[in-house]
Amino acid sequence: MKSKKFEARILKTNNAGESARDLTVFDAGGVDEVSVVPWSLLLRQKIVQSVGVSRRKATLAVLLSCVFTVSFMITLLVVSLKTVADDLGSTTSIISWTITAPMLAFGVVGPAFGKIGDLWGHKRVFVGGLFVAGVFAICTAVAWDATSMIVFRTLSAAGGSALGPAAMAYINRMYGPSERVGPLGYWSFVTAGAPVLGVVAGVPLVAIFGWRAIFLIQAPLCLIGCFIAMWLLGDTERRESVKFDVKGALLLGVGSVLILLAINRGPTWGFDSIRTLLVASLGVVALYFFIRAEQSASDPMLPLKWFRTRNVAFPVVSLALTNFAYMGGFMIGPQLLETGLGFSTSHIG
Repeated sequence: MKSKKFEARILKTNNAGESARDLTVFDAGGVDEVSVVPWSLLLRQKIVQSVGVSRRKATLAVLLSCVFTVSFMITLLVVSLKTVADDLGSTTSIISWTITAPMLAFGVVGPAFGKIGDLWGHKRVFVGGLFVAGVFAICTAVAWDATSMIVFRTLSAAGGSALGPAAMAYINRMYGPSERVGPLGYWSFVTAGAPVLGVVAGVPLVAIFGWRAIFLIQAPLCLIGCFIAMWLLGDTERRESVKFDVKGALLLGVGSVLILLAINRGPTWGFDSIRTLLVASLGVVALYFFIRAEQSASDPMLPLKWFRTRNVAFPVVSLALTNFAYMGGFMIGPQLLETGLGFSTSHIG
């Protein structure tokens, strides 16, 4: 008797996309039919039936949880900078780069990952960024001096900065234009609220566990998130026509770092010293060439023509000035309360 094979074809939609290796053969003895079905799909359906959560909601929860895990750590040590500086035999001014550099990485590298996701697929970018964040979280926990900690924190944040654009890309694909308001609101709340919670929770967490143990806790959370994301997230389409603006990204990063370095080291070097003025001037020159590069780039990292529209220019400038004070307050406020007014770290938190 000739056996019949029935293969379940899985259509690649916004919610699912399975590869051929996910197919599992079930062969019942004495039966002349063999069914080939995706085992991963059966498992997901079983979980959905048991928990009562759709795959779309589960995907959104995983995306936002991973983004929170990375964003929460950016400001975690703001109030405890002196503790970390004393532990590593450094100064608060230098250790403050463990906050400044990751924020800069988020601002400069993050937009670049949006285009990388268009080229390579947002699933790869999301999982890869989360993996890098977890690996360098382990490195941060074993940092031996200020320099190593700054480097590890920056690399961890650079990897974590890939999560925000990738999560937004998935939201835009999973939800229609009329449904995106809620999910994008949750995304905004997580990206903006996680650093705030990091400042508040940083003091008790450092006091109870120590700053090194916190990063040892973050690392497995990131790696677990990698496995869940690999299993749950579907692949996104790739756009071969997109070009990555390497020159623009490098110039923006170099210019921003040099200007921040001049501001950070100005009190030590002297704001009127040759070294400070030289570093600041090089930063301005790099940003000037960044603008020139964006004007001539075929696929610029920051399309300058957008700023000719006031509906884009005014909100961007407003948000930039607001975040300048908002994020700057995270750095200046705790230091002022501790060194200027003599408050303890528990009161500052």
